[in-house]
Amino acid sequence: MGYGYGFEGHIDNYYDTIGKAEEFYEYFLEEAVKLYHEINRLDNVIPKPFFAIGTLEGVWESRPEVRDRFDDWVDDVRARFSEMVKKSGLYVAEFGNEWIVVPFDLTVISYTYDTDFSTIVDILTEHSHGNMFGAGTNVPHFRDYCEYGNLKHEEMIKIFQKGLSNIEMVRNSKLELVEDLCDELREEFSSRKLLSEYEQLRWIGG
Repeated sequence: MGYGYGFEGHIDNYYDTIGKAEEFYEYFLEEAVKLYHEINRLDNVIPKPFFAIGTLEGVWESRPEVRDRFDDWVDDVRARFSEMVKKSGLYVAEFGNEWIVVPFDLTVISYTYDTDFSTIVDILTEHSHGNMFGAGTNVPHFRDYCEYGNLKHEEMIKIFQKGLSNIEMVRNSKLELVEDLCDELREEFSSRKLLSEYEQLRWIGG
């Protein structure tokens, strides 16, 4: 009798764990999709004017030392931009002609940030899922996630608890800061200001 009771208790616990994992999984996805749309509505893209300034100033046809000085100035501006974002407790992704300010830590992923829902899931859960979640419009059912995710149910619970905790942190202390900071960055790193700064640098450098 004791063995049977213990076995039944084990089975009950097993199904309780599955149910809890499924609950966290579905609740996380519901909140992650909401946050994904909130992030996509942000005005968080800052244009980089470097190519335009270099073209206007004839940098590409100039002597090597002029191009080197221009590159050094670009590196300095990029560093100042990143530092301003960092001081605000936010994060920045750099692309060819633009910066994108985001409310979550990009160092938790080992690949280049993009705006895909699957990437947001990896960042929030701090766990790599490949491209399992795609664009967020056809996410896998919990049973399919169990099959392809190759995780224990206890691990799933921890992963999606972490994801929900990060969603709460982003919403409560990061999201509302993004657009205010972007307004400051657009002013501080406007084409007009940067062009004036580079022209002064070039005049001093000869």
